[in-house]
Amino acid sequence: MKKIILILLMLFVIVILFVLKCTHRYGDNYEAIDFLKNIDAYSADVEIIVKNRNQDITYNTKQIYSKEFGHVVAINQNRVLTYLDGKIYVRDLNNGKTYIQNQSFDSVFKLSFVSEYIKMLYTNEEIQYSYKYINDDEYQLIHFLIPGTNKNINKAVLYIDTKELKPKRVYIYDIYGNKSIEVIYKNFKTNIDIDKSLFDINKHTD
Repeated sequence: MKKIILILLMLFVIVILFVLKCTHRYGDNYEAIDFLKNIDAYSADVEIIVKNRNQDITYNTKQIYSKEFGHVVAINQNRVLTYLDGKIYVRDLNNGKTYIQNQSFDSVFKLSFVSEYIKMLYTNEEIQYSYKYINDDEYQLIHFLIPGTNKNINKAVLYIDTKELKPKRVYIYDIYGNKSIEVIYKNFKTNIDIDKSLFDINKHTD
């Protein structure tokens, strides 16, 4: 009888520990989501690696985001992209010229914006969560299905450091599960003061 009681007690403890662990993980999900949703502005050094059959193409960018104004992206120290009102103002630093594109033409850089994943938190109903250790650091992974018909851009996984609560990387996969884009965030700073003049297109446009 004592053995049965002991076994039952052990099972009870195991169930309690399992419930507590699940509850902790459930809370973590909301902690990461709350962190992302409360980002009003950020700056970061962002490395973007586009993979294809022939070669990997690397873009070293400096990004500034304002919820009020949009994005400014400096690319490889030769171009500056300003995202405003559905358009991209591209300034060539080599010749000082500026031209305009529709944001629909950008299928790479916008997927490096943390704000894109914040939007999907509100609209994507198939978000999943998991956890992973890398070099003893724990990351919460948020899995997104990316809307659209581009075969090279099907799913994205955002890695958030659970201690710092900062995004560290995004992996984007094609429909076959192959990694097509890597995004690496460094020096990620949130809710910073934004220099509004960075978004002043008039002073850069011919």
